[in-house]
Amino acid sequence: MSDSTNIDDLRQNWEGKTGELPFPMTNDYLFRAVCQKDNQMLQSLICAIFHWEREQVVFAEVTNPIQLGQAIDDKEYILDVNVRLNNSISVNLEMQVMNEGDWTERSLQYLCRRFDQLHKGQSYSETDKAVHIGILNFDPFHKRSKLLGLYQLTDRNTDIIYTEKFQLYVLCLPRLDQAGQEDTRFHTDLWAQFFLARTWEELQMLAKEDKGIHSAVTTSDSLLEDEEVRARMQAREDYYYWERVRQARRQKQDEEMAQTKVKLEEANHELSKTQSKLTETKSKLTETEGKLTETEGKLTETEGKLIETEKRYEELRKEYEQLRQVMNEK
Repeated sequence: MSDSTNIDDLRQNWEGKTGELPFPMTNDYLFRAVCQKDNQMLQSLICAIFHWEREQVVFAEVTNPIQLGQAIDDKEYILDVNVRLNNSISVNLEMQVMNEGDWTERSLQYLCRRFDQLHKGQSYSETDKAVHIGILNFDPFHKRSKLLGLYQLTDRNTDIIYTEKFQLYVLCLPRLDQAGQEDTRFHTDLWAQFFLARTWEELQMLAKEDKGIHSAVTTSDSLLEDEEVRARMQAREDYYYWERVRQARRQKQDEEMAQTKVKLEEANHELSKTQSKLTETKSKLTETEGKLTETEGKLTETEGKLIETEKRYEELRKEYEQLRQVMNEK
């Protein structure tokens, strides 16, 4: 399928479809393909995340297009979308469905790369605004996020913004219930529902509410008819599946290790108590042995006195017998 296909000319045969979608809208290959093929969708999504009016986007171009349907080596599987916006903003769009525990560091790396775009001879003041947009199917901040978060360098005491040229947006899909008034006004919540949709009926309902979503559904339906593109989507779903299996195994191993660690700590505690009791017993035994030695010493001393007393008694008895004999002779 050619990337030059006119979106408005595509046959909208999705309006009569029902049931579960063949692939979720969070499939990162599908997301990459739709952003690349459908400029109306791309501009509409950016406006929804930036909370911009539609006319604020003058120009949006994907600067790292891929050949849709072509197999890509896993080591080169980079599905982030780089966008040149209004000739002055460098945007990186990322769909992330698996929580690998390093999203904050990873997104900051991508943002820094987008910011470091000066050419030799350019002034620092000519640096383009760099924005990273993360669409996440998990909450990296443990259920503390809003639906849409904007992160940038600020002084924590005065709230002074260090620069407007370095920004990171997070569209946290599981926090759809935390959508604010501005999210509703700019259809940010509708786009979150679009990515979370699992049936054609949900997409059809959302397409009636937003032209950009209507275009995205049309493009997605068209892409799903391309066998090579579907194969790449399926490859990503297989990747997600085995990653979830690996994560589950790692989690089970971590839990078993944690349980073993607790048991080991309990055993160490019992060992410490036993060692303490043994030390105490040894101390008492040593004390008892000392007392026994002292008692044996006293006993030896008493035995010596007893022997002396017996000797003295025998001497006195002999003297008495001699005296008695003397008295009898007289």
